[in-house]
Amino acid sequence: MRIRAEWQRVEHTFEDYPVGIRFVVFEHSGKDLQFWAGHYGSKMAKAGVIVHFGDGHKRTSTTIKEGEC
Repeated sequence: MRIRAEWQRVEHTFEDYPVGIRFVVFEHSGKDLQFWAGHYGSKMAKAGVIVHFGDGHKRTSTTIKEGEC
């Protein structure tokens, strides 16, 4: 079985953020729904970024939607 995989590059520049922001953490994970035990890779979809500003403010940005990758 051959799977054609293409990389999709996503860039974002953070602007207008409060003073004191030191870093942004991006976490992403996948789940094997076909029980292939990792032999063919996992599908990565619905990537998103949530920024917590520390003052209770939160912004969410979904960058890749299911079916686009």
